[in-house]
Amino acid sequence: MLWMDIKTALTDASGLSRDALHIFTGLGLHLFLVLAFRSWFGALWPLGIVLLVALGNEWMDLSSEVWVGELARQYAESAKDLATTLSIPLTLLLLSRFASARFRPKPPPSE
Repeated sequence: MLWMDIKTALTDASGLSRDALHIFTGLGLHLFLVLAFRSWFGALWPLGIVLLVALGNEWMDLSSEVWVGELARQYAESAKDLATTLSIPLTLLLLSRFASARFRPKPPPSE
């Protein structure tokens, strides 16, 4: 149960719920990848890595703990965790690709 002990220690140390940790982990990892590798928020590969990390986390959760008689609820919780982790990185990707003009300053008016 080492994986669950690590997650419990993180929630205890941070004072955040596990759902909040999913949000901050997804955003933090995405920001790190985009900035450290000088990419852009519209690139697919940082989101793909966040997805792989989130899938790995959920696989560890599912293999370290089994909810007897509530397997469907456990899988639903994993799906919710994936959606929570990917929500902000996916939003940043979509905004960068489809509304990028909204994030650039308007040029000064010509005289």
